[in-house]
Amino acid sequence: MATVTSTNILEEIRSEPHWKVKIRPQFAEERIATPDECWRTIDRTRVTRLKLWYPAINMAGDHGQGSHWIECWRNFDNGDMNYWRFYQSGRFVNLFSFLEDRFDVQEWFQHPRWQLPDDLTGFLFFDEAVHRFTAIFEFTAHLMDAGALGHAPVVQISAKGIKGRLLTPYNPSSEWSPHYCATTEVPLEREWQITSHDDSRKQAREAARWFFKGFGYNDASDEDLKRTQDDFLNNRWSF
Repeated sequence: MATVTSTNILEEIRSEPHWKVKIRPQFAEERIATPDECWRTIDRTRVTRLKLWYPAINMAGDHGQGSHWIECWRNFDNGDMNYWRFYQSGRFVNLFSFLEDRFDVQEWFQHPRWQLPDDLTGFLFFDEAVHRFTAIFEFTAHLMDAGALGHAPVVQISAKGIKGRLLTPYNPSSEWSPHYCATTEVPLEREWQITSHDDSRKQAREAARWFFKGFGYNDASDEDLKRTQDDFLNNRWSF
């Protein structure tokens, strides 16, 4: 089996629909003393839940470091790909594929009441997206608490390849209207400036609400978002 390098995995992720997350602090060349200390910082600040570890660490061999940064990547047989790099400046970059692309669309939606759009290209799990946004903002808050970002860093999140994706809960037989489908070719992208006074969980819900509007779903209530978020934070499986 050929060795998967960081260059290989980045090229593969970028060639497919994917997410991209950037955390940009106020610049300081060596806010974190050494690359080894970068590993320790990630270990102290990453979000670990049964549903999702963010960022994921693969120490089995798919990791490396340079003179001012560390990196980690993984490529599973089911198509799940993930890459991140963390700099001594505190800058963090993460690219990863859509979890939903592991599944065959036509096999997944077998419920008889579902009438799928003819131009369906894939789907997006409501639950997964809320969990992901929550982990990203929680991780950012942890980095700030650890002194790795300085004041008022920026979180930028984008998603490429959403056209034709259907927004759905993980369980497609639940009471949900299959009408929320992204119609734009343009990647969804937005950034948020973060301060130590902000509520990371509230910010994550606001980010998820913004993202769902790209699928025509404008009615995501804070109650539904908070319930899904709490399931993730308290290690309860919501599907």
